[in-house]
Amino acid sequence: MIQGVAIEAVERAAWDRLRADMRTSSYSIFRHVPKATAFPYIKIGDPVMSQKGARDHSGEEISLLVHAFSEYASDRQAAEIIDKSVKALTSSPLIMIDGYSQIHVWVDSVQTMRDDSEPARNIYHAVATMRYWVETAS
Repeated sequence: MIQGVAIEAVERAAWDRLRADMRTSSYSIFRHVPKATAFPYIKIGDPVMSQKGARDHSGEEISLLVHAFSEYASDRQAAEIIDKSVKALTSSPLIMIDGYSQIHVWVDSVQTMRDDSEPARNIYHAVATMRYWVETAS
């Protein structure tokens, strides 16, 4: 197994799932958010990989951040979007590319906060840390 290859497979599969799932398909979804993007939107990325193995198999644990941004009057919309995103990403195994298969997924953490990057605007940001255990398909 080439170290780090599963990062692209997981990120692409998560992107495809969010774009196809009825809970999240109405939002703009980005890996890199263009300037002046209208709210609300979802951003995925910031993957981290750790390679793990056992005597009878090897795999990779991929951590992927999912962000929701909103200009709603409170954190409610950002929280709802991140909840929909988590449900979309955990409802069934991701369809993987490059010879990987998803073995397990779990939510490591979810947080909602006010984004003070533009003090004149009322921006809320929710982030979920998703963890995927993937193995090479045999």
